Amino acid sequence: MRILLWVGAVALACLSANAAGQTQLPPVKDWAGRTVPGGASTLVDRTGAAYDISNPVPITAVLPQITSTNRSGIFGMTATQLMPANPSRRFIQVQVQNSATCYISGLATATADQNSLLLPGGGQLYESSTHVTTGAISIICTAASTPVYAREG
Repeated sequence: MRILLWVGAVALACLSANAAGQTQLPPVKDWAGRTVPGGASTLVDRTGAAYDISNPVPITAVLPQITSTNRSGIFGMTATQLMPANPSRRFIQVQVQNSATCYISGLATATADQNSLLLPGGGQLYESSTHVTTGAISIICTAASTPVYAREG
């Protein structure tokens, strides 16, 4: 891996235009005391090699398309499966749509206690691909007929 140093436009401006009556500053040195070539678009690695980056190659992020599956429904005071196990799951999003409290578990059957994740009325859970459960997800609510918005993908 190369460590690159950027010789910024500020250094270039300070080293230029002595005709304008400015004092010329000493050349910029790298970590080993070597003179770094001037230029607002120059990168220098630890060996002293300089790289012109005035025309860099554009980098475009390509994000994968994810199709979401609707798992919304009306849930009540009996634990019910909200989402089946899905080893290719990349995200989940769940929101309680009224004032009831719901509990969610991706490890076991949801229970209305500290063993499940509490979602208060209006509360939302979002897990992304960096940390998302792929097992079956269970839900239980503290009121009958609780509308819950749920998506996975």
